[in-house]
Amino acid sequence: MSLSTPDCTRVIFDNDEDLSKESKENQWLGVTVSSQGPGGKVLTCAHRYQRRKNVNSNIENRDIIGRCYVLSQDLTINAKSSEDGGNWHFCDNRNRGHEMFGSCQQGLSATFDKDFHYLIFGAPGAYNWKGVVRL
Repeated sequence: MSLSTPDCTRVIFDNDEDLSKESKENQWLGVTVSSQGPGGKVLTCAHRYQRRKNVNSNIENRDIIGRCYVLSQDLTINAKSSEDGGNWHFCDNRNRGHEMFGSCQQGLSATFDKDFHYLIFGAPGAYNWKGVVRL
């Protein structure tokens, strides 16, 4: 660990983007970071991740659903692990619009449970900004 800025490096693990379906621009990846501790997994989220529909049309829309990633201890995505990766977006493919999950913003808060067995996600924008917690 270091306090010197030159000692910091960017962790690259998801550079793919399908602009016909999503937008990662200004997604705020890293707004939430949680760890299982030494040798464990790392959880990080981007609560401003957007799912896009009808791109480049008069009815184009974007839903700020949020997305979280689980990384291995070396801060990479282990393709052999069912836990690792960016498939942690429970608001995707749900009822859209701000009344339901369209402004979900999953990952504004996220952590592991006290035994480090489960993930807990906060999504303050779900259900017309009433919010939801998902285990």
